[in-house]
Amino acid sequence: MNCNQSLLVQPYSKTDTTQLYRNEKSYTKVDFNRAVLKGADEVEVSNSYDAITKDNVLGGIYFNSMQYRNEIRHFLGSTQYTTDQKLIVVCLMQNLPLKEYLKICKYCAELLRNNKIEEEVLMWTIAPNFGKRQIITRSYQDPEVMATLKDIRSIQGLSRTTKRVINQILTGEETKFL
Repeated sequence: MNCNQSLLVQPYSKTDTTQLYRNEKSYTKVDFNRAVLKGADEVEVSNSYDAITKDNVLGGIYFNSMQYRNEIRHFLGSTQYTTDQKLIVVCLMQNLPLKEYLKICKYCAELLRNNKIEEEVLMWTIAPNFGKRQIITRSYQDPEVMATLKDIRSIQGLSRTTKRVINQILTGEETKFL
């Protein structure tokens, strides 16, 4: 599941020019919630998100995240899960194509506006502290990315740190950290 693996394939679409990694083997869906909760326990015990990359079940979810779009939305929007557990989900969705990833970003922004998630979850969605894909940062010139980030930046009560990161992405400054 490592975001740095070398299984490089063609982008999902002409507009999504980021490099995507996919598992070309047949795949059987697993219980998403159970896998995420197990992954969260492993991260807590090891005190490192690297535990995610060592779990084959989570790796399958990562490589096949398109099949889990509904589960991702449900998990992120549920009040029964912790912020740390939701951050595991953000790590697992890093392989989504840009268009789908933006839908999740917009959903997280709406959840934050309605006080249903912590700002940290939205921040990780924009600039995850995991892997090297960094789909939003790498796609900063995409008009829909720019519009989404500007909309998120306008959320009342958003921290100065999140606004600074958004500004750095919008100017392309954040790309120097990739």
